[in-house]
Amino acid sequence: MPKRNEAEIQHATHYLTVLQHAHNHYLHGNEKLSSGLAQFDQERENIRLGQKKTAAHVGNTDAWKRLCIDYADHALDFLALREAQQERMYWYQIALDAARSLEDRAAQSRNLSCLGSVYAEMREFEQAIYAYKQALNIAHEDENRDGEGAALGGLAGVYIAMGDPYHAIELFEQRLKIARELSSREGQGNALQGLGSAYVALGKTRRAIESYEQALSFFRKIGDRVSESKILCDLGNVYGGLGYPQQAIELFNQALKITGDIGDHRTEVNTLSSLGIEYKNLGNINGAIEYQNQALKIAQEIGYRYGEGNVLGNLGTVSYIQGNLLDAIAYYEQRLQIAREIGDRYGENNALNNLGNAYCELGDLRRGIAFYKQALTNFGEIGNLHNEANALYNIGRAHKKLGEYQYAVEAYQKLLNIARQLGDLVREGTALGNLGYSYHKLGNIHLAADFYENYLKIAHKVGDDKMKAMVLNNLNVIYKETGKKRWQWWK
Repeated sequence: MPKRNEAEIQHATHYLTVLQHAHNHYLHGNEKLSSGLAQFDQERENIRLGQKKTAAHVGNTDAWKRLCIDYADHALDFLALREAQQERMYWYQIALDAARSLEDRAAQSRNLSCLGSVYAEMREFEQAIYAYKQALNIAHEDENRDGEGAALGGLAGVYIAMGDPYHAIELFEQRLKIARELSSREGQGNALQGLGSAYVALGKTRRAIESYEQALSFFRKIGDRVSESKILCDLGNVYGGLGYPQQAIELFNQALKITGDIGDHRTEVNTLSSLGIEYKNLGNINGAIEYQNQALKIAQEIGYRYGEGNVLGNLGTVSYIQGNLLDAIAYYEQRLQIAREIGDRYGENNALNNLGNAYCELGDLRRGIAFYKQALTNFGEIGNLHNEANALYNIGRAHKKLGEYQYAVEAYQKLLNIARQLGDLVREGTALGNLGYSYHKLGNIHLAADFYENYLKIAHKVGDDKMKAMVLNNLNVIYKETGKKRWQWWK
């Protein structure tokens, strides 16, 4: 038996050395990153066997416990790219138990943050927050600034996923401050990338681009191709949202080349899906479907449920554009089911809004309103004012189509309040114009005129001539009905 134990510890130690060598290459970045990944892939089964041996003997001696911790430390980057969630959780939990037994608090903090990242990916946000807060407390007590920064960044990412970008920004700024104190380019890049995502969630696209570009610069300096591909995809999504599809496609293709080189399949799914969106925006529906189907196939093969849900939603939107509303509804229902299973609140609300759109387009306005109201409730719970405003607009529009102008007024008044809270002049103008129209239909000419006059002021502020012409036309109709002359302000 002693000889067998000796052979097993030699095997585990040897493949830990192989893993360390691969990880050292990976950390050097660029070509060496790819070389490190290739080494890991070549010895992956032996490395996994070595780790399992350490896990089997972890209760025996401190040497086995230390091996367990070292395996998790040096496999961290590889596990994120190559292993499923449950496998990663197994590695980190074993290492955490070993660290607690050895009273290695730095290792405890590291592995708690790693567990937090897996829980966050699984959309188990309460457990993710619990793990990150434990990691943060340990690191803070020990004045472990690196561990503190990692836990803060992880917590911030969870708050973005939960729809709380304001809280996320506070934490990412703390993360950035620590990274600057430590002169950690990786930490600064991670914090800036997180800030970019938070600004996107708030609709602050220019600030998002600035943050993403700063992060990209850091990642390129250290040769972190994994993070570089993710940032390129993030930037592509922002430029696509701003109406620059060619720039977005160029960025996505750069990201796709990297993901293909390093085998980062989750980012590959996200990038292919984003390419599909931009081809849809360009009117190339066949190209859009092709990219979405490629993304769906990979997502299903690797069990990437979050990505699978996003792709199904995008396929639903393509079907909606084609007028295949029943197909669109089927895709959106699958999207909704996955989002609820994994706790993806944004995905759930996106699906609810899209189902509302599809049923309204089919003429089932009542059912459409019911879906919009579910989305509105959810957006209110997570404090996402931009999407809450979109849901209110949709509810008002549906009631207006039904001729239920009093209900439309209620929705548009709430929309107006949110638009003013956000300082969003375009949404404010939309709300004022629809309130003017609805009050006109209700026979309240004076209130209608007041709202239209305020709408006209917004049109002047934003310099929208088309908007001005439309409002003036509506005002002329009202003043003709009342027997008044053209509005004096415009004489």
